[in-house]
Amino acid sequence: MGFRTLSQNDPDFHSYLLGTFSKTERALPVQSLNVGTKSEQIVFQIVPLNEIQMPNFFSKWLAIFKIHHLLWVGAPAFLMLAKVWLDDQVLDLELGAFALAGVIFLLLGCNLYNDFLDHVSGVDRLQQNQSQKALQKGWVTAADTRFWALVFIGLGILLGLNPLFEREELLSWVLLPTCLALIYGIFSWRGFKYRWGAELALFCLMGPLLSIGYQIAFTSSWDIEGFLMGWLMGWLVVLTLHLKNFEQILVGSQFGFRNSIAFLGFEKSKRLIEACWIGFCLQFVLFHFLYTPAQWAWASLVPAAVSITFLRQLRKLESPAGSRIQAVVQMGRICVWLGLGIWLASTSFYFLWL
Repeated sequence: MGFRTLSQNDPDFHSYLLGTFSKTERALPVQSLNVGTKSEQIVFQIVPLNEIQMPNFFSKWLAIFKIHHLLWVGAPAFLMLAKVWLDDQVLDLELGAFALAGVIFLLLGCNLYNDFLDHVSGVDRLQQNQSQKALQKGWVTAADTRFWALVFIGLGILLGLNPLFEREELLSWVLLPTCLALIYGIFSWRGFKYRWGAELALFCLMGPLLSIGYQIAFTSSWDIEGFLMGWLMGWLVVLTLHLKNFEQILVGSQFGFRNSIAFLGFEKSKRLIEACWIGFCLQFVLFHFLYTPAQWAWASLVPAAVSITFLRQLRKLESPAGSRIQAVVQMGRICVWLGLGIWLASTSFYFLWL
């Protein structure tokens, strides 16, 4: 075990950063200087592979793949499936399964590629107060992460071809705008989430486009209710992104992130998050009273009631530094998951009730 300091000009710099310098050792970045510049320097701790502390097999890969993120693509599929079933529409489960599998692989690939970009660009190394990802712990190399990211993205595209060939509507309503959004995001070495307009693109991709795509795959058509379901899902996804960017606001200002939170600054970002959450709660309640029975619609009021403490603590925040902001952001995430959980639970009960 030892240490080695490398700069951008060193010929071994990228091999150490990517983890390709050795098959029996890992280079763990422990200190970085001038991150994101041509004079960047990294102090690597060289650790034998057999001395890396790793969890059990399942815990390791669940963390690497961020399996919990699959809820963002699985939930709208379930909600749409329940809607189509309750509406007594003709259901194509095979095509819907292909669509869901394709989206799952695409999300896994994008998660891995995002981790790769954060690692090589230095974003993760600036976040000293955050829990380390698998790359920083040496569980996997950056080169392997990039390889499997591309493999999963390729599999996602292949699985998605069947619904596209079977449903011509997907080409015009979903595929074209999705491709435009992805092309816009690809041309950024720091990652899709740090570009201007990325929040809007993410809202469309994970919201209306995804839900409409599922509905067309299941039934060959879409309607206003399906669009509104996607609208609410997209709103929750963007709110989650705002919370993450708010937690990283100091890193964002140092690294030059170009997103709404970094642009607005600390105080205005608090008001943006508050407005986004209140806006979601109002739309959430209205949607449920319009499209679900009253006995289940009342449950949509719970997230708003529970979030009062979160909003109070958010307003009381005085500094973006310290552990307090992390606690408040965690409260916000709990509110988001509660809203989604109640939506899924009420839909499940409604489905079983009928």
